[in-house]
Amino acid sequence: MGLTKQEEETIYLIAEKITGTSQQGVFRKDILVRNVERRMVEVNTRSLADYLQLVNSDPLQYQNLVSDLTIHTTSWFREKPHYDLLKQQAADLFKTAKRPFKVWSSACSTGEEVYSAALVLEGLREHLQGFEYEIHGSDIDIVSVDKAQRALYEAAG
Repeated sequence: MGLTKQEEETIYLIAEKITGTSQQGVFRKDILVRNVERRMVEVNTRSLADYLQLVNSDPLQYQNLVSDLTIHTTSWFREKPHYDLLKQQAADLFKTAKRPFKVWSSACSTGEEVYSAALVLEGLREHLQGFEYEIHGSDIDIVSVDKAQRALYEAAG
């Protein structure tokens, strides 16, 4: 299956509209197109127009499209210096504000970064008597959120 350049541009516009990600340049564009083409084969549609019609009429297919257009870049303790900064800022704020430290990951993907933050803050809680925290994660991709809620991950090799 090969999409026309115009159909590919349609996918980029849809990705921008749904996810808010800029589709300027070439970063990950080929992945978006391959994901949509793969999904079109899975649901046995003959054209992008037919697939988009299905997406518009079926909430599950819409959720799958959102998942296919989402970046999904996540890993355990990704960008370690940020976790060091989180730990330091949480400890500093605890000294002046004795209320729960709150973290919200607005693009939590499959949850590895949210759970990494929890491990960092749990370690801090062991050392600071009375330190409490809350962590919330959300994402526009329901498929990723389902995986995050299950919290079952492959062991790192």
